[in-house]
This record gives sequence, C-alpha cells and structure tokens, in this order.
Amino acid sequence: MTKVKPARTFCVLCALAATLSCGGGSDVAYREGHKAELRRDWDSALVNYEKAVQSDPANALYVLHEKQTRNQASLLHLKNGRRLLKEGRSEEAAAEFQKAASIDPGNDDAAKELSQLMARQAEDKQARQAVIQQALKSRGESTPAATVQLEVLPQEP
Repeated sequence: MTKVKPARTFCVLCALAATLSCGGGSDVAYREGHKAELRRDWDSALVNYEKAVQSDPANALYVLHEKQTRNQASLLHLKNGRRLLKEGRSEEAAAEFQKAASIDPGNDDAAKELSQLMARQAEDKQARQAVIQQALKSRGESTPAATVQLEVLPQEP
C-alpha cells in the first residue's frame, strides 16, 4: 500500500500542475492585458481586459482593471486629440476625440471637444462656400456674357 500512495500523490500533483499551468482563456487575456498596461499600451490592454471580463465577468480584479484601462485609453486619445488640434491637424484630432468618446462614453470632455471641433469645421465650410459663391457672382458680373454663334456647316455629298 505504501507504494500506491506515492504514485497516487504524484498523479494528483501532475494533474493539479497541468490544470494550474493551462489556466483559462480569461487568465491568459488578463496576463496579456497586464503586460500591455505595463507598456502603457492602453488600447491593447483594454482589448485583453475586455476578453478577460467576458470570460469571467464575476472576477472583480478583471472588472477593475478593465474600467481603469478604459479610462486611461480614453484620456490618452483625448490628450492626443488636443495635441493634434494645437498642431492644426483638425481631421486627425477629430478622429482621436471620436476614439476617446467611443472608448468611454462617460468622457464628457472628449464629447465636448468633438462637438466644438465639428461646429468649427461646419462654420469654416460655410464661410468657404460663401467666399466661393461671392467670387462666382462677382466674376459673372464683371465679365460680359459670352455669346456663342453657331455656323451651319455645308453638307457633304
């Protein structure tokens, strides 16, 4: 009997080690999210934490990291949008503000920046259209209307 116990213990330990080393899909996603978080790659971390929460929604640690990372990713895109706006790259800034708002719908600053930028772009577009219309109108008034005279071509036999 003493020979059976060590063999049984060894089998149980091997099974336990295999179970722990495999981990679930949520554990792998959590670890990958944590690695990305350490690199401050908030978008990748968020994707992985979302996978972990989806696999194990009751895990408070996964939920906490997912929420914190969602906030960090949204703030990063908001910051990038503001920088791009200062550089005069409004189209790219709008894309960053949109990302920030979609990542965290509760980020009121991102929504505000996006709406202000879109309002400015609409005003600029209207102003450009008014200038073009005025230029076309003044051009039409300054040049007399050109008349076209058509000639009849001889018919060939």
